[in-house]
Amino acid sequence: MFLCRRENQRKIQINQTNMFFFLLFQKLKSWFSKIWAFIEKHWQLILLVIIVIAGAYAYRRREVDFIDDYRKIQDAHAQEIRKIQAAQDEERHRLEENQKHLQAALDAVKKQYDEAQKELDDRKKKEVDQIVHDYGNNPDELAKKLAEVGGFAVVIPPQ
Repeated sequence: MFLCRRENQRKIQINQTNMFFFLLFQKLKSWFSKIWAFIEKHWQLILLVIIVIAGAYAYRRREVDFIDDYRKIQDAHAQEIRKIQAAQDEERHRLEENQKHLQAALDAVKKQYDEAQKELDDRKKKEVDQIVHDYGNNPDELAKKLAEVGGFAVVIPPQ
C-alpha cells in the first residue's frame, strides 16, 4: 500500500507538471496568435520602426567612423608637425655648428694673415734698413732701390 501511495503521488506530480506545461503551451499559443494577428494588421508600422532603427544605427555608425577618422587625421597632422619641428631644430643646430666652424676658420685665417702681414712688414723694414745702410750716401740710388722694394715710382724733379 505504501508503494502504491508513493506511485500515486508520483503520477499526480507528473500529471501536475504535464498540466502546467500544457497550460503554458496554450497560453503561449494564444499569445503568439494575438502577436501574429497584430503583425498582420500593422505590418507597415512594424516595418517602419525596423527601418528607423536600422537607419539610426547606420547613421550612428557613420558618425562614429567619421569621428575616428577625424581623430586619426588630427594625430597624423600632429605627428607631421612634430617631425617638421624636429627637422627645423636639427637644421638650426647644424647651421649653428657650421657658423661656429666658419668663425673658427675665419679666426684662423685672420690670425695667419696678421702673422704674415707682420712678417712681411718686418722683412720690408729689414730690407729698407739694409738699403738705407748700403745706399745711404747716394740719394739717387737709394730712391731707385726703395722704389723697387716699396712698389712705387720715384720721380726725381729736374734740376
